[in-house]
Amino acid sequence: MVTAIWIDLAEVYRNETPDQGTWLQIDLAGRASNRHGVDAQLEIATGDRRQLRDVRTGTSYQSQGAMSAHFGLAAAVVVDRLAVRWPSGKRQLLERLPVNRRVRIGE
Repeated sequence: MVTAIWIDLAEVYRNETPDQGTWLQIDLAGRASNRHGVDAQLEIATGDRRQLRDVRTGTSYQSQGAMSAHFGLAAAVVVDRLAVRWPSGKRQLLERLPVNRRVRIGE
């Protein structure tokens, strides 16, 4: 019996559209919780707008998506509030975060 095996190369996509707003990307570093903060909940507030993200893993078939949380902020110039609820139950509140950057938050 002959079995055919197909091997494809990985592909990387890059978004080359012009910038259309500000953003914030958050990476978590757990201590009491797990190392990457999996199952943590993040909520940000910019003006009267609220956004919620859950940190998840294993969300893709045969691959791994990024575990960082990415927020599109439209025209916001600052994140008024970031609330983190860690899997351990600990809660953190950060205020007046700058935009257009990647932030690492430790538990």
